[in-house]
Amino acid sequence: MQGQIDAVRVINKTVIPYIDDTRKCIMKIESKIKKKWYPSTGHYIFGPDMSESEACNHAEQRAKKNIMRERVQEKLKSQSHLKCLKKEFYLDGEVLKLSAKDSCNTIYMNVQMESEGIQKVKMRLCPK
Repeated sequence: MQGQIDAVRVINKTVIPYIDDTRKCIMKIESKIKKKWYPSTGHYIFGPDMSESEACNHAEQRAKKNIMRERVQEKLKSQSHLKCLKKEFYLDGEVLKLSAKDSCNTIYMNVQMESEGIQKVKMRLCPK
């Protein structure tokens, strides 16, 4: 079930000079949602090419959107598509480096062997 505004009442409408030849309409409203009234405010800046009533209508719509965002539950759905890269890792001194190769991860390590000294060991890690 989606939420909705059942009724709206305008509390205050103010139009003030803004920057240069623009003005700002500020609409303070109350919206009735599920038998309860909630206050909200919307602003809209407009120029000489728009009427005051049209600008204040935009401000009222913004006030309604604000109250809907605050008071009405939203259900969000999301999907993620993951792209797994095939990588190979090798140890260059103390630095682990990687380069693209096959589907398994390969790690090279310098390992101290008891009778052989330091040897480079290759270990492959493959997904199950």
